[in-house]
Amino acid sequence: MNDDKLEQAVFQIFQMTHMGNLAWSRRDAPRSIWGGTDLVISAYFETELKGQRLALFQERYRQYHGELDSERWTERTVLAMLDRYDQVQFEFPQSSQVWDLLETVKYKTSNVDGFLQSLLKPQGF
Repeated sequence: MNDDKLEQAVFQIFQMTHMGNLAWSRRDAPRSIWGGTDLVISAYFETELKGQRLALFQERYRQYHGELDSERWTERTVLAMLDRYDQVQFEFPQSSQVWDLLETVKYKTSNVDGFLQSLLKPQGF
């Protein structure tokens, strides 16, 4: 597996999303991702690019810490390729770019720009 190509692909997806050339939709995570686990999917988005379904999500899970003899919640951001049955076929490596992509998608799908423009529009008195 060529990590450089994977990083380039994630960067290109990020750029396309940032520039508004790739739109994502917020959805409920398919059961195939979280069923039978303790995972909590706090944000889940999908898009299609070049005939491939992509999923982007943040999962939270409990992780045991032996030195503390306790469990703590932790999270990770996942960019994955899905098949037509909602099965994850491939997960891109964890990176800060994947996290940045999720933050950009949340910003874009929440219409933050529209809200700020409306909020900060000069009001006539």
